[in-house]
Amino acid sequence: RSSLIQNRHQRPGRIHLGPSPAGLGVGAGAPPIPADDGLLLFYHERGADQVYTARACLLDSATGRVRAITRQLVLTPELSWERKGDVDNVVFVQGAHRLDDGRIYLTYGAADRAVGAAFINEADLIASMLPVDEGGSL
Repeated sequence: RSSLIQNRHQRPGRIHLGPSPAGLGVGAGAPPIPADDGLLLFYHERGADQVYTARACLLDSATGRVRAITRQLVLTPELSWERKGDVDNVVFVQGAHRLDDGRIYLTYGAADRAVGAAFINEADLIASMLPVDEGGSL
């Protein structure tokens, strides 16, 4: 197989983001959106309990390096239609749009059966993040 992107693990500017210590895996969500301090990326994480939750990180806009990660979950399956469906206990952000009033409008999949929408305050989101060192550790 041939890929248009060559040496993807060796090029600068690639995002490298793994699961938290309690997580088993991560997946990308909506494309990153501009923020005052970089780019915000929403992503999902699969926990050891097989629950999919949403998190966010702040990327350096020049290099793509992860600069900070939310210490709390952004979104968890709480509502009945987020907990029960084709795949139970799953939420994953698929769309993010920065509004002029300081909020971010999110659209997300729920239990692989429904689509939800939510707002999050951008300043609160950034304030909830912990910085990541050059090696990628919190």
